[in-house]
Amino acid sequence: MDYDKFSADDLCGSCTVKVSDLHDGWYGKVDLQRPKRTLGSGKDDEHMLELAGRLYFGVKYDYEKISALTKKPKERSWNHQVLFNLDSLEAWGHETIMLGSVFMKTLEGAANQTPFALELSNFRIFGGLQRGGANEKIVLLKASKKRFVDFIKKSQKEKQFLQSCRGSTLDKQQTIKGIIKSLIERWETEDQADNFRKGLFQSKIVEAVDPSRFRVAYRGAKAHITVRNALNLSGGGWFDKLDPYAIVRFRGNKQELRTSVLQDAGGDPIWNCEGHLVYGGEVALEISVWDYDHYSSDDLVGTGVVQVEQFCNGFEGMVPLSVSSDKKKQKKSLKQSMITIGILWDAPPQDPTTGKPLDPTQTLASGGTRALIS
Repeated sequence: MDYDKFSADDLCGSCTVKVSDLHDGWYGKVDLQRPKRTLGSGKDDEHMLELAGRLYFGVKYDYEKISALTKKPKERSWNHQVLFNLDSLEAWGHETIMLGSVFMKTLEGAANQTPFALELSNFRIFGGLQRGGANEKIVLLKASKKRFVDFIKKSQKEKQFLQSCRGSTLDKQQTIKGIIKSLIERWETEDQADNFRKGLFQSKIVEAVDPSRFRVAYRGAKAHITVRNALNLSGGGWFDKLDPYAIVRFRGNKQELRTSVLQDAGGDPIWNCEGHLVYGGEVALEISVWDYDHYSSDDLVGTGVVQVEQFCNGFEGMVPLSVSSDKKKQKKSLKQSMITIGILWDAPPQDPTTGKPLDPTQTLASGGTRALIS
């Protein structure tokens, strides 16, 4: 366009480029066209346009980094999975009637201490399983929700029965914990076998770095650290939400990586802050989360530690945060606080497998990633 201060801008020329031609970026020149100032008798578009010069331009993409937050989590479903066996004179469904949605949330809370998210649905009752070639006779008594609630109210034992339902729900949660533990082990075993087959026939197997050699070989190397987000941070309230920030440093090292302060971010902040630290052979990486206060000293929210055995091959995952004993006394049912970080390493000065100086022409990929599965 030709800019004009006192009237409408004038068109110099235009062009169209297909996005399919720019999939890997592009740089070059294109022909500009504009409507003819003197139109001819032809009605075809080609006769109504004229060349208006050439334009040089380039297109470059900034690709989003794949991380635990952007990568789609894996999913696995188990249909027809037996959860509970009902014995004679036992009931099913009374916890749902008395507790409502709390019943399902309590059962799904069996996976709170794992890196997985559990979803239960489509409960069904099966009776009369075949045993020894003959069907066992089963008698099932069914009552509607309204009649059941009326019966509980007339019995004048509603509070005692509600407490009993809570206890039985927690017992069922413990049962599910044992079931999902075995299912997770089976899933991980299948994934390991699948990855082994892929690594054996498709890709090159990367040897793990020994932590003792790592501490010597990587001394002076840069660790690129990304502090992504945190979950279930304790502290703050309705009118005074947390203003969290995180500090990352190697144990005993004065150099630190400090994130930005997120005003009123609450218990689930997202920093996505990147930086680097120089490794000096330390045995652990320490993470602390603080609540910024403008008029007084900042409050410690939680601390976490990543040992050298965990980050020597790179790290991508969630680190549990421990809170002070005072906060544990304030909230006994506190959820586990977590922080998500990623660690990638530059090429070390020495080869960690041989202990000899590394050839500067070689490149060593020491960073690793882990997929967070839910």
